[in-house]
Amino acid sequence: LSGIGDSKHAAEIVAPLVKQATIMARKYDVVVTNPPYMGASGMGEKLSRFVKDNYPNSKSDLFGVFIEKGNGWVKQNGYNCMVTMQSWMFLSSFEKLRKSIIENKTIACLMHMENMVMGIAFGTAVTVFGNAVLKGYKGTYNHIKLEDVENAQPKQFPVPGNRFAQVSAESFTKIPGMPIAYWLSPQSVDNFDNTVGDVFTSGGRNKTHNDEKYTRYHWEVKTDTQKWRLYLNGGAFRKYYGNNTEVVLWTKDAVQEYKSHGGLLKSSSISNSGIYWGKITSNNIGFLYKDKGWIFSSVAPALIHDDPQICYYLLGIVNSKIGQFYLRVINPTMTTNAGDVQALPYIESKGTKAPSIVKKSITISKSDWDSFETSWDFQHHPLI
Repeated sequence: LSGIGDSKHAAEIVAPLVKQATIMARKYDVVVTNPPYMGASGMGEKLSRFVKDNYPNSKSDLFGVFIEKGNGWVKQNGYNCMVTMQSWMFLSSFEKLRKSIIENKTIACLMHMENMVMGIAFGTAVTVFGNAVLKGYKGTYNHIKLEDVENAQPKQFPVPGNRFAQVSAESFTKIPGMPIAYWLSPQSVDNFDNTVGDVFTSGGRNKTHNDEKYTRYHWEVKTDTQKWRLYLNGGAFRKYYGNNTEVVLWTKDAVQEYKSHGGLLKSSSISNSGIYWGKITSNNIGFLYKDKGWIFSSVAPALIHDDPQICYYLLGIVNSKIGQFYLRVINPTMTTNAGDVQALPYIESKGTKAPSIVKKSITISKSDWDSFETSWDFQHHPLI
């Protein structure tokens, strides 16, 4: 800078930055904040690169980055309290963050709030992280539903009948993915000794990258099974059978196009039986039977096994109240991936009648599905 005027102008610009840097470099006894929320897809190129390079454990969302940053701001034995989305407690993309917290910090207390409790359409968590490892320390966890709130305050606290627990975060390490499932009993935790992933493989996904070009409803085309293949591509809530109204172009050129974009299923995923479901739901999840030869997209994930009887058994588990309970443990958000279902407990029961009961349920559900003209196998209305 050549002149006094330039120097003064530079000082005016730099001074606030120096002040901010000083604040950011300090250590505090307590940090309390509601950090910004921003998913990775909303970050600009520069911010995205910075977050990936410096905060790989929490790069999926900016609030996760601030959890890490807040933990770094506090002194030894200090406290970091943050209001964030609940997703860090469950999603696989935050597993490394959870692991780091459990191994290096202490969750002193956590208030878990369902959708709309804070006037926003997703669950939130108010968490106090202690900057020290206290082995065996039992943190306090509270749960608040929308109906528990009046004039923006809980009617009672803790809320009677809701999840309330005082547990050590070390117990979460026994659950695949280490979700912050504070409401589980010790017996429920022990059931994770064997999981669905020990028996079933993820089917992968098929992505056309251009559904308008490559997919149709089956009544829109001549259903030549060599050219058009039945395509599971999501749908409304159903159990056991259905949501198979679409077809996908399966010519040599089309398959090569899917493969070139990394969206082609393994042949074993197509040739074997399995179970599938809609990836995005707002309530309970309906699981359905995938027959051999059926192709599925990324919005209808599937788990695969070469024995249909084993598939029937799993289908009964995941459609039961127990299966739905454990799914909410693994991931209570609206998106359920293959890894979430693979993490469920799997207790094999010899001589059970479950497979035959489930097979009958599939037959009943198929009969209902086929009574609609949109079904692939529709013949005539059942009242005729």
